[in-house]
Amino acid sequence: MTADFKKKKGAISLLEDGPKEPQYKVYAERWWIMGTVILLNLANFAHWIAFPAVAKKAATYYNVSGEELDLIPTVSYAAGVPTCLIATYLIEARGLKVGVKIGAYLTGFGGLLCCLSTFLDLQTMCLILSVLDGCCRT
Repeated sequence: MTADFKKKKGAISLLEDGPKEPQYKVYAERWWIMGTVILLNLANFAHWIAFPAVAKKAATYYNVSGEELDLIPTVSYAAGVPTCLIATYLIEARGLKVGVKIGAYLTGFGGLLCCLSTFLDLQTMCLILSVLDGCCRT
């Protein structure tokens, strides 16, 4: 018994057209959201990493030891871990846009108030606002 590989008249060949490639649609709005998320992460990272760079001068400014000053970025980082679950729920329940907007507002508010705390010479306020900034990191 031999196989007939010749195309018979009227037969349909699946390989004639070749495999169909999926069609993707690119939305410009996705690029804006991705850019916003990247910028927010860079802002949060810059705020978090700024303390160790100036630790000695900041400890002198606040009249505290280096260990007490190291508490600020540590608490900020630790606060971001449990709030990751809250952020995940928020994004799943309300959508990515709402989650990014809330994160952006809280990041800006926390960073602004943390900067203002240097004018008022309040290390405790800076510590509390670093927790707020850590919550926005997720």
